[in-house]
Amino acid sequence: MIKTVIMGTGRMGSLIRTTAEGIVDAAGQPVFDIVAQIGFDLSELENAPAADVIIDFSNVATFDAVVAYVERTGAALVSGTTGYTPEQMDRLRRNLRQARERELTPRQRQMVALYYDRGLNMVQIARRLGVNRSTVSRTLRRARDRLYRYLRYGL
Repeated sequence: MIKTVIMGTGRMGSLIRTTAEGIVDAAGQPVFDIVAQIGFDLSELENAPAADVIIDFSNVATFDAVVAYVERTGAALVSGTTGYTPEQMDRLRRNLRQARERELTPRQRQMVALYYDRGLNMVQIARRLGVNRSTVSRTLRRARDRLYRYLRYGL
C-alpha cells in the first residue's frame, strides 16, 4: 500500500481522499493507505507519520510546513497548489538541478538538457548525437526514472 498524507480538508482534499480510498489492485486490495489528512492546523503535519507521498492541494501558505515534512520523512511531493512565489519555485527547481547533477550520467544530462531545456524533439536529438531515436527515448525514460527515485527522497 502507498502510505499517503493529504494536505487539505476542503472540497479538493475530500475528493482526493475519496478517490484514493476507492482505488484497489487486481486482488481487490486498497492501493492507498491515507495515514493523515491535514487541514488548517499545520502542527498536525509536524506530528504526522511518515508517508510515501504527500498530496498538497491546500494553500501556498503551507509551503514551508510541507517542505519541512518532505525533508523530515522523504515523502514524494505531489502539489496542485498554485501561487508559489518565485523564491518558492526556485527552491523546488534547485533540488531538481541538484538531482540532475548528482544522479544522471553525462549522456542522460546531455539528452535531458536538449529535450527539456532547449526544446528539441527526440528525432532532432538523435540526428544531432548520431544515435537512433529509440536510444534517445530509452535514455530519457531512464533519466526520468532516476530523477523520480532521487526526488522521492528529498526536496
